[in-house]
Amino acid sequence: MYRKGKREIQDSVYGTLLPRAFTCLRRIYANISRREKLLVVDAACAPKAEEFLNLLRDTLGSFPVALPVSKIAPGSVMTRWLKQGKASDSFVVNDDCEWISPKDASNVVRLKGQDLEGDEIQAHLDAGKQARHLAVVWDNRVSGNIVEDLSFKRQQFENMREESGSFDKETPA
Repeated sequence: MYRKGKREIQDSVYGTLLPRAFTCLRRIYANISRREKLLVVDAACAPKAEEFLNLLRDTLGSFPVALPVSKIAPGSVMTRWLKQGKASDSFVVNDDCEWISPKDASNVVRLKGQDLEGDEIQAHLDAGKQARHLAVVWDNRVSGNIVEDLSFKRQQFENMREESGSFDKETPA
């Protein structure tokens, strides 16, 4: 075989296999709730969620979506939860939070594993700090951080207690 023939075969093989050589498989999960008119995308960052939405729009032709809009700023609601020491009937404030000063964006306070009901915490809140991230537990089932843009990060399922009465008999299922 001549050198020219070898080079043509090599170029053909490179041209065929190179696009498949560095593929990366990623999965992004989403849930569409038609009743609540919600689309929940399980993505680590906004660009990944936007990539998913673009693929969905390419597939369906058109898919209008918008970020949730709240009547009250989420940061002020989370700050009120901290001041009151409780969130709501379903949410409980956990031990992580991040505050920012509305006057100076570089003035940030981050707390992890801290009791959020102490006097020093109230002093920060009285100084005008606003919550930007707040760790919460929902219904003793799911914990995570609510962010001021209404995203939910670091989701973890809490240990669910098994009721002993309902698991007495083992079934094939």
